[in-house]
Amino acid sequence: MLADRLGRKRFLLMGYLVAMGGSLILIAAQELWQFWIVSSLVLASRSVITSMAPAFATDILKRRFLGKALPLVGTMNWASGVIGFAGSGYVLERFGPVNLYGTGSILAITAAMIVIFLPSGLKKSPPQQALGYLEEVRVTHC
Repeated sequence: MLADRLGRKRFLLMGYLVAMGGSLILIAAQELWQFWIVSSLVLASRSVITSMAPAFATDILKRRFLGKALPLVGTMNWASGVIGFAGSGYVLERFGPVNLYGTGSILAITAAMIVIFLPSGLKKSPPQQALGYLEEVRVTHC
């Protein structure tokens, strides 16, 4: 997988930056094709973030914390979607679309900044048992 080679942190960061770009385009969007582009960007960023966040969490958390942390990461994705949907209606009505999408861009930048300062992963080697399985896979598939 490409994320294994380049690092999940980079893909997570790209997901937030694409979300920011979509929000910024949405501020100035006036024609239908611009909304299609924004829709595609938001869908792509959501897909990347939803798939990379748990994988990145397994990279940076110690094994004993994974049982509690991974369900929270998955729940956080869904809760943020519900809260964002409900909250965006309020902000849109109260402050207008420019402020709503500007706030979305600021949130995406904030999330990207948090990801930048997280470690890329734990500096430990895989367990010996996993290395044995890796050798078996290499022998049987090569």
